[in-house]
Amino acid sequence: MKLLILILALALVVRAQQRGMVAEPLTASQRATGEIPAGGSSGLFIGVGTFDAGSNLGSLKYAPDDAIALAHLFALELQLVPPSRTRVALGGLPRSKKGETQLAALKAAGVLLVGADKNTLLTALRQIKADASQPDGLIVVSVATHGFEDGGGQYLMPSNGLREEPATTGIPLNLVKQRLQESATRKRILLLDACREAVEGGTRGSETATAGLRESFAKAEGFAVLGSCSARQLSWESDDLQQGVFTHHFLQALRGGVGGSPTDGLIRLGDVAQWVAVETAKWAKANRNVAQEPWTEGEIARQIPLAVDPGTARRLAETRATAEAEAQKVREQAATNEKRRKEALKRVRNAQADHEAQFARTNLDAVELALAPGNEAKAEDLVRRIERHFKKDAVETDDVVDFLNWWRVHQQAARTTAILDSLLIPTNRVVRPSGASELGIRTNASRTGTGEAQTGSLYESLQLAPTRDHPQVDSGQPLVNTIGTTLLPVPAGSFLMGSEGGDSDEKPVTRVTISRAFWLGKQEVTQGEWVAVMGSNPSHFKGDRLPVESVSWEECREFLRKLNGRERAAGKLPAGYEYVLPTEAEWEYACRAGTTGKWASGDNESGLGEYAWYDQNSGSKTHEVGGKKANGWGFHDMHGNVWEWCDDWYGNYPGGTVTDPTGPKTGSLRVRRGGSWNSSSGLCRSALRLGNVAGIRFYVLGFRLALRAVPRA
Repeated sequence: MKLLILILALALVVRAQQRGMVAEPLTASQRATGEIPAGGSSGLFIGVGTFDAGSNLGSLKYAPDDAIALAHLFALELQLVPPSRTRVALGGLPRSKKGETQLAALKAAGVLLVGADKNTLLTALRQIKADASQPDGLIVVSVATHGFEDGGGQYLMPSNGLREEPATTGIPLNLVKQRLQESATRKRILLLDACREAVEGGTRGSETATAGLRESFAKAEGFAVLGSCSARQLSWESDDLQQGVFTHHFLQALRGGVGGSPTDGLIRLGDVAQWVAVETAKWAKANRNVAQEPWTEGEIARQIPLAVDPGTARRLAETRATAEAEAQKVREQAATNEKRRKEALKRVRNAQADHEAQFARTNLDAVELALAPGNEAKAEDLVRRIERHFKKDAVETDDVVDFLNWWRVHQQAARTTAILDSLLIPTNRVVRPSGASELGIRTNASRTGTGEAQTGSLYESLQLAPTRDHPQVDSGQPLVNTIGTTLLPVPAGSFLMGSEGGDSDEKPVTRVTISRAFWLGKQEVTQGEWVAVMGSNPSHFKGDRLPVESVSWEECREFLRKLNGRERAAGKLPAGYEYVLPTEAEWEYACRAGTTGKWASGDNESGLGEYAWYDQNSGSKTHEVGGKKANGWGFHDMHGNVWEWCDDWYGNYPGGTVTDPTGPKTGSLRVRRGGSWNSSSGLCRSALRLGNVAGIRFYVLGFRLALRAVPRA
């Protein structure tokens, strides 16, 4: 069995176009956006084709060729790894002329060649871990050799390994994974070419190994895991291709096989993985009449761009140029309109100064409001009338009288409020957003969907039973704490949690009752709020109004402990109440806000961009909280921007009807919800859930405050 593990921590950049490459490198601006250091990357490429006498391990025909080809791709063609920090460990020589040529090119470029015995490989792993010295660099490890399972552990065989003693003579796969996790880089990808036998051997190898490998990396954070075949399948070599079939298609994907994204022209790892899966399966069916079905795990690293599709990029550039030309026209027209509005207002002011008795100041105020920027569509009619009535630089009495007659008639017919409405003048009336459970949010910008909560009790609309102990909480009003967090009240109620059409862990759909109101952060916790409590900023993307990220569940709990102490000392936290992480049920209840669709936009993905920063519009970074439209209950960024920790252990839904569920009492993973800036739309769904160990940190993972009476009733 031949096991190929390609572990990549990829930077978001490819610097130079090489001969034979159809895809083009990423541009300098794309590299700068990714903050990729030039020297903070490293790589180790291992290919063991022959083994020591007495090892009882059969030779692997194209293992050295695969390792050399992958090293050539990432070190020389894509220039993702500096040659001086690239190591190639070979047990045996390449079989193909192409392999010989590529090996010579690697030597000439300064790539280090080392042995493939166990001690040498362990030393090389430590060295590349040290060389991968920058958080945004990359680390590449590929291993082409036999792989075995022993006692539930997975082992890679060096050139001096023994088939009968994999646990003592092999290299534990978990050790390879550990070394990579210990490196400074945050970007890691595993490619598993598992259960691979020499073609002439004719045996299938360990079925458990492949299944175990996939299970060990399921939903792996920080890794994109691409496997060459599923359990009970072989991973084939080909004399015609003179390579492993899976490796061949991985290389071909970046040599014209994969097209770029229609939105930006980038070729991402997820696109490559999908193409490789399809083409590898086709080859196995056509040439061996068997199934070989590659698979992929790990969400984050799938978004890593590897190259650019030049045709798509060219079309996009042309489209952008056309759009910019149109935008320039719009800007110029807007400037012209603004000039016209100012001139119109100046004429009316002159008229008021010259004919104050006829033109009251209240009329001038109304006209000035009607001409305010932002009211272009309805104000245009007023501008035209003013221009028509005041045709000359000098305002004449007839002009003034003519305009005043029109204005007075219009005012009298429509009345003040109605005419301002017709001109899109904001008012201070109370509006109720759709699906808001009658929250009665008062807004000064109802037409923009930005509903800022104002003073005024929500007590009756929330239907709360007062405890009389904490009137400032039981009043049902929005709260603002000492660090500036605004929390909105969420009424008690029931909803359907989960999704019949979603992933398996979203089932069975459970009717959940939230027995009493609680308060939830209107926005995700910001870096400024975090620093006010903790004194330092762990975030990858920096900005006071950006959501805090790269914080573990445990660190969030420490933040809450300190915040509760701070609020109590300031007299802002009533006895019996605490700031907490929301339960998973509370989170989904507030996210759905009385709706049943996949997102706040309903089941139509095209509207998601109004509510969320995700992989289609984020520009590969977080954005200031509150920049997108709030859901029906006034909460921003429930979809996208950063994943949000919940309080619960990750576990199965109970089904049926439950009240105030808190998930299992113990477990190994904590729940995260909502998707992030580099999540697909599907991962931003209201029902989508993932689990992570409590100590993990990622620059896609933050949280939101909740406030409730504890212990819960």
